[in-house]
Amino acid sequence: MPEPAPAPERHPGRLEGGTPSRYPVVNVPEPAPAPDRHHHADEAAPGAGSSQSVAAAVAQVLAARAAAHAPDGDRRGDARDRLLAVLLDDPLRAVGATVDLQDCQERLDRLAASLQDERARLGDVLGRLAHAGLRPDQLARLSGLSDAEVAELLRRGPSA
Repeated sequence: MPEPAPAPERHPGRLEGGTPSRYPVVNVPEPAPAPDRHHHADEAAPGAGSSQSVAAAVAQVLAARAAAHAPDGDRRGDARDRLLAVLLDDPLRAVGATVDLQDCQERLDRLAASLQDERARLGDVLGRLAHAGLRPDQLARLSGLSDAEVAELLRRGPSA
């Protein structure tokens, strides 16, 4: 009979699978597993629920964040982080996706501001061309914009 494979080594500062963690590892007790109302204890539903090691890793990450930003004696952040670890099926994925979402929103905000700046510059250039004698229909053909877009950009006037 073949011998069972040894359990993977656990290394501080690494997540399951040996992936390095970008957050410091702190000693946080593992949260108690949440009761599962939909499955028996011996049934394993693929992708349902989070393993204790994943929940512990999330609890460590969230506790480290809270400890870095919370004043001494403030335990609300810890409680909130532990609650998230218990409530979410895959807290690491949810936290990671939330961080990615925030990054995307910030990039979109920067792009929107850049687009607004470029449209203001376009309006200035169209205004200079209009002052040089081009009619709005000629400006539309030259710029590839619709007559309505050209009229709107010219109506806004030169940027400050």
